[in-house]
Amino acid sequence: MSVSGAVAVPAPADGLCYSTFLDGNTAYVSYKTHLRIIDITAPSAMIELGNIEITDAVLKKSVYKDNVVFSACKLPGLKAIDVSDPANPTVISTLIDTRTNDVAIAGDYVYAAADGNGIGIIDVSTANAATLVGYVAESVVNGRYGEGVAAYGNVMVQSAWGALYFYDITTPETPALADTVALLTGTSWLTLDDNYAYVHDFDVLRIYDISDLANVTQVSEVATTGSWDGDAARDGDFVYVNVETNGIKVFDVSDIANPVEVASYDMLNNARGIAARDGLAYVNEKEGGFSIYSNDLVVAIDPDGTRPTHFSLSQNYPNPFNPSTVIEFSIPQSFGTSEVTLEVFNVRGQKVRTLADLRLESGVYHASWNGRDAAGMTVSGGMYIYRLQSGNEVISNKMVLLK
Repeated sequence: MSVSGAVAVPAPADGLCYSTFLDGNTAYVSYKTHLRIIDITAPSAMIELGNIEITDAVLKKSVYKDNVVFSACKLPGLKAIDVSDPANPTVISTLIDTRTNDVAIAGDYVYAAADGNGIGIIDVSTANAATLVGYVAESVVNGRYGEGVAAYGNVMVQSAWGALYFYDITTPETPALADTVALLTGTSWLTLDDNYAYVHDFDVLRIYDISDLANVTQVSEVATTGSWDGDAARDGDFVYVNVETNGIKVFDVSDIANPVEVASYDMLNNARGIAARDGLAYVNEKEGGFSIYSNDLVVAIDPDGTRPTHFSLSQNYPNPFNPSTVIEFSIPQSFGTSEVTLEVFNVRGQKVRTLADLRLESGVYHASWNGRDAAGMTVSGGMYIYRLQSGNEVISNKMVLLK
């Protein structure tokens, strides 16, 4: 891991930089009493576009839709903030007026973990005129505390101390409880994708198969060395977790049943929240502000520092291959620092996987592909096309996966 850039905390550094929501080239950072809006187009030279202070609040988590940010606050509840002018954000409304610990979004609905009220449901189909629909009835049964919530597609999960509650939200305003899973030590935050839930259960990363929501099963676990405020995020074959005073850790989950720790970065401050996208980890540090770290396992520059003169894409090796292969490409000096994408397509022209989507300096780079698609599923054997693009320059080549 290597640092790509950071936004320092204004003095005095009193911490509580909790989490980040990414939308395009903008990061919405929940930082104590402030929502901070950061341009992350160039990770090594981020720019703060604006911020708003919500007095006496502690912003823990935020989500974004159509120029409105919905921020979960420990004291005033759930705030809707208009960010259409990033330099001058304004509070539109307070949708929940009691402590709100977490917030998630799926489609036109926001789900908020609202302390003793359970999970609140907010209709955000018109984001600047959002309305509280009500609360999930079962989410307060037996004293469940609204600690955490995650939502993705047709799945919503409430995390309470010692258990996870999985809901089918095919009908978003009336979630149906599908399954319950016990935890050993409890958790606050978690993330979901098409097939899996990633839960940082204090000192263990647990991965659950949610493809059959009525029968959620744990497929793997791996020790992380601990984090009171557990967070996890998947990007491609890697899951990133925060381990507070021990920084962040990266686990290879290409074999979902056997996560393997492959990298770590121990910054100066406590890692509180984490998001991941395109080989970059976006980390909220308790006293250190907001930082971006590059996973050098995704794309690594040639160690001899060669500066090529031509834009080139080499034949992958080995080829044919099973289960993985390496692709080498070169960015010439004449390109300067440029946006580069490396993608894999099947013979029907459908994109299978993005291997790199980064701003890169001139150099010789390597990327690997393990024969899995963007969802982590193994693809069928046969011919695939890999394509390198920088600006208007495009090169492609063929490779063969054996089965």
